[in-house]
Amino acid sequence: LFDMGEQKEAVEHFIRALKNNPNSAKALAGLGRAMLREDKIGKAAGYIEKALSLAPWDPHAHMAMAGLHEVRNEPGESEAEWQYVIEHWPRMPDGHIGLATHYTGREDYDSARAAYRHAEENNAISPRLYNSWSQMEEHLNNLDDAEKYARKTVELDPGFPGLKILQATLARRRKDFSTALEILQQVDADAIAIKQTKSTYLFELGNVQDKLGNYREALAAYKEANDIKNHFVGRVIDETDDNNQFETLRKVFSRDNGQRLAQLCDADEAVSPQPVFIVGFPRSGTSLLEQILGSHREIAPAGELTYILRSADTEAARLTGSKQPFPALILDDEHPLDRTTVHALRDYYLTSATSKAVGVDGNTRWITDKMPHNAKYVGLIRMLFPKSPIIHISRHPLNPCLSAYFSNFKSSHRYTSSLEATAMHYRNMMDMLDHYLDIGIDFM
Repeated sequence: LFDMGEQKEAVEHFIRALKNNPNSAKALAGLGRAMLREDKIGKAAGYIEKALSLAPWDPHAHMAMAGLHEVRNEPGESEAEWQYVIEHWPRMPDGHIGLATHYTGREDYDSARAAYRHAEENNAISPRLYNSWSQMEEHLNNLDDAEKYARKTVELDPGFPGLKILQATLARRRKDFSTALEILQQVDADAIAIKQTKSTYLFELGNVQDKLGNYREALAAYKEANDIKNHFVGRVIDETDDNNQFETLRKVFSRDNGQRLAQLCDADEAVSPQPVFIVGFPRSGTSLLEQILGSHREIAPAGELTYILRSADTEAARLTGSKQPFPALILDDEHPLDRTTVHALRDYYLTSATSKAVGVDGNTRWITDKMPHNAKYVGLIRMLFPKSPIIHISRHPLNPCLSAYFSNFKSSHRYTSSLEATAMHYRNMMDMLDHYLDIGIDFM
């Protein structure tokens, strides 16, 4: 049920299994993975850590732990867990898929291919493995290889609809939209049992109908795709919680607190290379802007970095000992955020970003970070890096909102659970940026 995307039913069965045997490592690991899918990191960690302590020999516990490390942005630990699974269970496809996906997420595509080939050498093949490989090659525009591995998927599972979806995608990318629609219409959508596959099919159908100018049909496909995706990842956004997060940020990063927070970092201390933060709503053009800037020999692009988010979510609490969540911990008088802590957070970011950036050498003066949602954390960024350029790039609201809602994002992006929620989150983001300007935090 979990693999098919039947999230609610899967969780119910994991819980029933634990009622029968509270020390079932497989059930604990499964429930932990289900919580990761819903972004409930704290609950997931409890289940997964217990599973591994009870059964350090269980592959499911190690795979769940690899997923937890991935979410926590601990790539070294995640890679080590996947390597452990492959070493001890070399004929299990899941380990090879997990390692390859790990490398793909870090844009190390040569290592990902090596992981897929290692699976073939160990006869650890499955439809999921070849489908994952095919999707990576399609993403890299290696269209012939993508189709080759999609056909291998169908050889193992003749009823697999992924080949038709891929062929339609390839036709669309070649601007043969009519052929793409004909291919998709050959698929019996009602017969697609796996929820993730069905949502992928509907997103592609929406893309093709949009290109053909069939906008009513496109919007219906996108809505159904998102409704199904909401079902299997449990990702419907809590609008009250979203509003409260932004309100808390405004209270902490207020005009009254501004002078106190500004004193926590030495504004005259130069850092090198200097980060450049490109922020905005997703689908606003952050990637294009980074490509333009990255063509300069003194600028190294680093892509979408999670280190500001991790500084807020985990590093600040670890360094201060505060039990309060970010941003409240900034004003925790019992565990104050001082200059030493702020400089440690800054150094953590710089070390991590420099290791991730492409082409860093002695001539590099700037590193670009194009994580769009850093827009929420402009106050934290300015506190850590008083001299860093922050560039907010924007388009007409209809463009990024529709584009985000139409995108089959790999991560949860809960705000795209509905068109209304997407617009609400956009409004909250823009209001937050206006607030930062109002209290004197400047950006371009």
